[in-house]
Amino acid sequence: MISYFNTFNDNSIANGLVNNANHCTFNPLEKLMESVKENKKLYERLLQAKKVKIEYLEKLLKDK
Repeated sequence: MISYFNTFNDNSIANGLVNNANHCTFNPLEKLMESVKENKKLYERLLQAKKVKIEYLEKLLKDK
């Protein structure tokens, strides 16, 4: 057991280089906010399309 600790090699420098490879090059919070804004725009377009559809259906019902 003593010989294990005497020959133990700490590769913390090499491990640090590997661990730094996982560093993000973008801000995850910014990406999240971009997707929230995009979802909001899509939802607004969906609501507008539903309004147009309801108006069209109401017009069809009034014409009968």
